[in-house]
Parts: sequence; C-alpha cells; structure tokens
Amino acid sequence: MPKKMTKYLIKLTPLDSFFFSRENKYRKKLKKDEKDKLVTVTEADYFQKSTYFPQQTTLLGMLRYYVLLKNNQIPITDVEKSKELIGNNSFNISKGGNNFGKIKNLSAVFITDENNNFFFRNPNDLILKDNNPPAYLNKAKANFKTTLSSDMLFFEDYVEKEGLSNFLVNSEDNILPFDFDKETAKNGVFIKKERIGIKKSEKGQTHENAFYKQTFYSLSKGYSFGLVAEMKDMEEHSGFVFMGAEKSAFAISFEKFEGEIEDKISLKTVNNPKIVLLSDAYLSDYNTNDFQFAISSSKTFRFLKTKVKAGNKYYSSDPLEKKEIKRSVKYSLLERGSVFYFKDEDQMNVFANKIKGKSNFYQIGYNHYKKIGRASCRERV
Repeated sequence: MPKKMTKYLIKLTPLDSFFFSRENKYRKKLKKDEKDKLVTVTEADYFQKSTYFPQQTTLLGMLRYYVLLKNNQIPITDVEKSKELIGNNSFNISKGGNNFGKIKNLSAVFITDENNNFFFRNPNDLILKDNNPPAYLNKAKANFKTTLSSDMLFFEDYVEKEGLSNFLVNSEDNILPFDFDKETAKNGVFIKKERIGIKKSEKGQTHENAFYKQTFYSLSKGYSFGLVAEMKDMEEHSGFVFMGAEKSAFAISFEKFEGEIEDKISLKTVNNPKIVLLSDAYLSDYNTNDFQFAISSSKTFRFLKTKVKAGNKYYSSDPLEKKEIKRSVKYSLLERGSVFYFKDEDQMNVFANKIKGKSNFYQIGYNHYKKIGRASCRERV
C-alpha cells in the first residue's frame, strides 16, 4: 500500500559559514583585449554579501537532490525512476503547475532553535525603539485630502532617519537580533565572517578587477534554518547536504510535524485589516488601488532550470557553464515582512487571493502570508 504524504519539520544546521547568493553577484562587461578587440568578460561585484535566508528554489533544489541521493540516482542512471522521485523539471512559473514527485510542497523558511521555537522576520510595521519592547507603528489619518484617496494614511511615530527595524520574532513575542555582536547583541543569530575572493579563468589566470570582498554568515549555537515539507516515502532521520554558492555543508534532520505554521506566528489584531508576508512573494498583477497603504520592499530574483536526464549530477563549481542547467529571466519579488493595509476584510481577501493565486510560487514556499483582521482571522498557510 503506497505511503501517504506526511509533513516533516526539516532543520538545516550549517557546519560552518555559508553564502547565499543575491542577484548581480557577477556582471558581464564588454572590454578590449590585448588585440584591441571587444570581448565579453565576467567580473565580480567587489562587495558581495550573503543573504540571511536561502531562496525557496535553493531549498527545493537541495531536497530534490537529496531524494535522488537517498535513492542512488546521483548521477541519474534510471530516468523514469528519477522522474517518479522528483518530477521531470525543476521549478517554473508556467500555468501548468509543477510536479516534484515525492515532494508535494514547502513552507516558507524560518529560524528555529533547539526547543522548536519558530522565528520569522518582523513585519515592517513592528519596530524597536531604544530598549523598549517592540511596538506597532500608530497609523493615523492626515488632516488633508488627496486626489488619490479621501484618507491619506501615515505613521505618526515613524522617524525616517531611524528607518524600519529588522529582527526576528516568535509566537511568544520573544525577539532576536539578526546580527550577533559580542558587545551589543550577544543573542544575535547570524555571525558575520568576511573573506577576500579572486575569480580566475579556467586556465587559472587571474582576471583584471577579479578581487572581491565577500561577507559570509554562520549561525549562533543552537539555531538552525527550518521549513515544513509535505513529502511521501520519507522517514525521520538525519544526514548531511550541501547548499549555497560555496556548497557549504549542513546537517539535515527530518521529524514529523503536525499542525499549521501559522500557529507558530503571533501577530496582533489591528484596527484595519492587513496582510503580512511571511516569505518573499511574486505578484505581477496588482496596483495601489488594491490596498490603502503598504510598507514594502522588493528584490530581483532568478532561478536555475534543470531537466531530468541520464547522467545528470546537478552540481558544478560554476553551474551556469554546464549545458544541463539554464538560468531564468529576471523577476521582482516583494520581500518578506512587507505589510499591506486595507479598508475592510473584503478588500483584504481579494488581495490575499491574488497572492495565493500564484500557485507555483505558493507550492514551494513563496507567497505565504498571514491575514490580520479586526477580529481573529485565520488563513491556512
């Protein structure tokens, strides 16, 4: 009798430092060679900083690779078996939907500790001031009218030069700084490490302008990346995987999980309904008439495209140089922590449906959110 899909809490604990790439790590430029001929060269951005969290596509790729590895299909020798295990193609945004074989879906990535407390990035309207507890910005109405709306919303206690806060928060309203500092933030989660890198040619020659400075991270003791995945034919166990631009080593563990991720997130009810993004989100068909007010930011995004073929290994020191791996066009994502306010719950629900309607993104942990209404409002994440 075939096994049913089961939810697993997956913990990823880095064994050392890691580097998760962001867009524009390298750039292509036209330059003249020694024969005064224009050629295309690849240069590294001098300052390269890892993101805090891996992309959801990175997590999906790691899990697909791990499933193949556990079933002795690295390199792939049985194409049909491999398609059954992980599907035929990697992530894509086509309307046809994605099939990842034994992997049904992923949650948004978060930080977890040894006691299985789940920490997410704070909503953009939840700020820290001095040594006070975190507090939501007070939304008010301006005393003038605009051509866009009869009520211009603003935050009366927002100070531009101080900017928005950036920290981690769990369901008990416990907070953690992102960055560890031995003087000011001993409970910070991410430990910064800097290195100098050099990009060389295939023949080992150093390119002009090839030097760059990289900021890696490691996690403080007791913390891991976490996600919940619904999978089939998996069991509780632990092992090791490699992930990120530098193929950093992570300990991986699987334990059965019951319930919903939203039960691990505590966000207070407010006067006006709002949506908080728990993950980065792709939303191409929205405009400012869809909400009253937003505190949001965006970033660029690409993903790698692979197809199950005999002999594929799905790893390389420079995967873009391998013909079996292609790169997508550039997209724009709304960043986790972005907040959208609405005039009523009907407007909020319409916008929520737009977010969740990007089903291919939602399936792998993008476009996850929480709705907060005037009363308790639950939305399955």
